[in-house]
Amino acid sequence: AQLAAEHQKLLQSQQPPPKPYLVNTDVDPTNQIKRGEAAWVGGQWFRVSSAVKEGVSLDDQPERAKAPPSVTIQHHLSRKNISEGYIRPFDTDHLPLDHDLNPDAMGNMRGAKLARRELQKMAVGTSRGIG
Repeated sequence: AQLAAEHQKLLQSQQPPPKPYLVNTDVDPTNQIKRGEAAWVGGQWFRVSSAVKEGVSLDDQPERAKAPPSVTIQHHLSRKNISEGYIRPFDTDHLPLDHDLNPDAMGNMRGAKLARRELQKMAVGTSRGIG
């Protein structure tokens, strides 16, 4: 039993990291965008995830959870999706994407984060009369 547990632990450690479907944000996205709408993140287009079934392609999601043909929508998607549960959180801190970020988009986001951090340092330094 111990050997089987060690084998399972080894297999888990060799699993690839989870795909980056979820973007953390410091601005509440829920006031500006709805599930199913298009969003430009890190130089790449996405839909805000409306998936209710894990491991199922966007085309195979239930009709009520599919993104609309337009990039924006007037009304929220079916309330039934909320009661049955979306598979990715969409709240004041998270923007769920319909597919993973490609390496270029990840690099763009890292670069933007570093640039913002540097600008904040410069702003704080100048406000203290340093600089």
